[in-house]
Formats: sequence, structure tokens, C-alpha cells
Amino acid sequence: MWDDKTKLLLVSYNNHFLKEHVADLNGHFDIQRANSEQIAFFLIREADINLVIIDTESPLSTAAHSLRQAFGYNIGLVGVGNNTRTSMEAAFKSSCDIFIPRDSLAEQISFSCFALKKRLERTNQVEQRKNPGRKETKARIKIGPLEVFPKDYTVHYQEKLVRTTPTQFKLLLSFVSKTDELLTREWLQENIWDNNNISHRSIDAHISKLKKLLPVLSGALINIYGKGYMLSAQNLVENNNELDQYDQAS
Repeated sequence: MWDDKTKLLLVSYNNHFLKEHVADLNGHFDIQRANSEQIAFFLIREADINLVIIDTESPLSTAAHSLRQAFGYNIGLVGVGNNTRTSMEAAFKSSCDIFIPRDSLAEQISFSCFALKKRLERTNQVEQRKNPGRKETKARIKIGPLEVFPKDYTVHYQEKLVRTTPTQFKLLLSFVSKTDELLTREWLQENIWDNNNISHRSIDAHISKLKKLLPVLSGALINIYGKGYMLSAQNLVENNNELDQYDQAS
């Protein structure tokens, strides 16, 4: 379905975003468009997109932070907007790697995108050399009724797709990857929120929402008072059995 050209995603509410450059860019890129955050997530996963241009003049500019949280530096984020300091600052604050003025030539946009792609590839290669023994990310982590697919950023419960936010997915992935281990709030703050200033109360609220989304976690995702949280694999399986029996009885 997808050709061998570098895949480039344009994210904006405005379907005419960069329309004047599309014909020239098509010579170098396989261009897709997304006018919502959900479509952007879907296309990045399904089309193996690794370069994303985000319209910094669009309300969707905030999607850059969510994309960075979900996909890390496997994708390059390019902010494009008016040639003003405000637009540039907005792009970098929302996690974009580079900023390109909207009035740039198509050749300049292409060159900047390819340069960013090469830079990310070199960075990833360096990380591979620094960590030669690093294991490949598992394609699937299954515990009881839960299946988490790290590479696809998807969650299935009893073989049905469950829609999560990027933060909910990162939280769940952390717990299922480290079952029966205590994850302190400090660890969660560092690894889920990148050391951003988030209160312990806010962390608790996020975990409470995750439990509401997946009731099978209740009683399995245990609050260790004053320390953090632990996911009990045994409790998770037992909870699922109890829920199944309740459903059958009703």
C-alpha cells in the first residue's frame, strides 16, 4: 500500500496547509494528511511514518507533545508557521525538533526534513552502539486478559481494542512490563512525565482514570502507601476470572 519514498505526514485542521508546496514535495515524499490527533496517531502506526510536519498556526499544534510522548524520537517533528518569534517559540515548546517559516521554498522544506531524518538516524545508531545488549521491544505483552502492543501503541482487553491516551498507554506499558515490581511516584514522574513538574496527586488521578478505563486493574494495580504502585499479575488474572463469572451469572 505504501511506496518506498520517505513518508511525510502533514498535521493541520486546514486541509490546504502547504498546498502550494505539495506538488514539489511529492517528488521526494509520500505525503499523508491528518486533520485530527487520532488520525495522526493511526497513520504514524499504520503507515510507518517517521517525519511529521505540524501547522503551528493550527490548534492541532498541541498534538506535537502527545506524539513525542507516544513515539519518542522514532519520529521527527517539524513545526511550520509564520516567520515570527511567537510561532517559533510555540513550535519548540510543543516538542518540535525544528521550525521552518511557512514562506520557505519547497526545496528548503525538503532539505530540512531530510537533514532532521538523518540526524535522528545517527542518534538512534549511537544509542544502539551505547547499548549493544539492549533487547528488542517485545511485539506483545500478555497478562491474563490484557494484551499490550508496544510497537503499535495499542491495548486489547479480552481481544477488544481499548482506546487510551498516550499517558494512559505509557502508564499501562510500564506496569505490565514490570509486574510485581514497585514503581515509585518519583520513577513514574521521571519515566512517564519526563521529569516535568507533576504532583503526586495528579499521578494518582491519572492512575485512577486508568483503573476506570480498565476495571480489571482494580485490586490488581495496588497503591503502596507513601511509595508508589505495583501491578500484581496474580490479582489481575483472578480479577478477570471473577468478572467473567459475574458476567455469566448476570
